[in-house]
Amino acid sequence: MAPVPNDYFWPLGVERSRTLASFVEAFRSLGFEVCPSSDFEEGVEKIVIYASGEYAEHAARQKPCGKWTSKLGLEEDIEHDTPEVLSGGRWGNPAVFMKRAIVTPQ
Repeated sequence: MAPVPNDYFWPLGVERSRTLASFVEAFRSLGFEVCPSSDFEEGVEKIVIYASGEYAEHAARQKPCGKWTSKLGLEEDIEHDTPEVLSGGRWGNPAVFMKRAIVTPQ
């Protein structure tokens, strides 16, 4: 599978690859850690990485209200109630959930 295009942000020191493992490492470098579920947690930002086999296809972010948001290609952002709404087809399936504490400026 092709690498992540050079015009997309990618953390230094992480292999620029479309593998699920590379995406997990990229988000780890931004302070995320793997977590067991998409359940809402106050004060926590969550993401889900969707995959088809070993390749990452998409990622979504949980909003502070508990809903999820996705950017599907060049289209506008969409909001969905659960990560599973996008399961199957082009976007793959929810494969890894990650979280990090929301830091508010003082």
